[in-house]
Amino acid sequence: MKKPKKKEAVHVRGIKWLARRSHIELADDGPGALEETDTSPATPLIEAPSSELIAANTQFETWKDVDPFPEIAPSLLNAADIDDYARTTAMVYPYDANKRKTASYPLSVGNEIAFWDPDEPDKSPLRSLNDGSAVVIPSNSLIYVRTAELFQLPNYMAVRFNLHIDLVHKGLLLGTGPLVDPGFSGRLMVPLHNLTSNTYILQVGEDFIWAEFTKTSLVDRWTASGANRPERSGQLVKFPERKLNKSLADYLASARKGHDVFQRGMSYQSLQNAIPDAIARTGRKASDAKRSAKKASNKVTLLTGIGILGIFGAAATMVSQLLSTRSALQSTLTLVGTTTSKIVDQGKDIQQLQSDLHRAEDELNVIKAREEKSQNGVPSRRGLR
Repeated sequence: MKKPKKKEAVHVRGIKWLARRSHIELADDGPGALEETDTSPATPLIEAPSSELIAANTQFETWKDVDPFPEIAPSLLNAADIDDYARTTAMVYPYDANKRKTASYPLSVGNEIAFWDPDEPDKSPLRSLNDGSAVVIPSNSLIYVRTAELFQLPNYMAVRFNLHIDLVHKGLLLGTGPLVDPGFSGRLMVPLHNLTSNTYILQVGEDFIWAEFTKTSLVDRWTASGANRPERSGQLVKFPERKLNKSLADYLASARKGHDVFQRGMSYQSLQNAIPDAIARTGRKASDAKRSAKKASNKVTLLTGIGILGIFGAAATMVSQLLSTRSALQSTLTLVGTTTSKIVDQGKDIQQLQSDLHRAEDELNVIKAREEKSQNGVPSRRGLR
């Protein structure tokens, strides 16, 4: 990726500061490639019913099976119809009339998302986010977003929803807007696919899908009597002129813009599908692995040959050493036998010398005794003979 220009580098530093404040880490592959770092499992949000929510539930129960405006034909509701039904039946909570488009109403990112970390697939995917926090959608990933708004659909009202057009142009996919059947109550869970090579960011509280309301065919008992019918006050909403007759270049420029808060002033270099690049990377890795395996096989063959030769050499050396040791041992045994024989002979000679020494000592003692008698006047018996 090319280095950002000087002006863009300033924005990058700002993004890094915001990323640190939002517990988001800037990845190495350039501006806009952000990764979520706080992956601690979320505690499911349990909303304490406020007085406004209790009032909205009461409105819904009142008009759940009764149509307050039977004169409105079964059809796709315009902005005026949406306003009247939303205020009367509380089919969307919370509701802001100023957010309507000509025939749709926006839904925003809630405080709960789900994302399976590929590095920790066994970890809980649930995440709880604070208001205004960043929701990071990595390249080639799937993330589930729960809406902030609550649907309470009367039994004569159905809803379809689709992704914000700006996000569609960026390459995010929601699929075809599924039908939310009449009678549904709850917050939607919306799967977002990012098959591009870019990492996108949403913000908790930011509008990201548009809902369209369709009134179904009526049953007689669903029609409110004249006395109970509320007054209509909904106003139509015109299509904004700033969005008329935009060129393809205008759409692309808008789609390449970064997030208004976290990536202000930044632009993605391209809007490309990440799948071909991922396939190419996989192919390159497979080729590298094949070459590495072949090199390893050649090394193993070479080392095996060297090893066999080494084994034969070592065996020959060992045999030679054994033969030498055997010869030395035989020589040693012969020398030991000869030495032992000599020692035995020398022992006999010593015994003979000791015997001769004893006899000589005895004869010396006899001579001494004779000399002593001669000195004392005792004639020697040798002269009488």
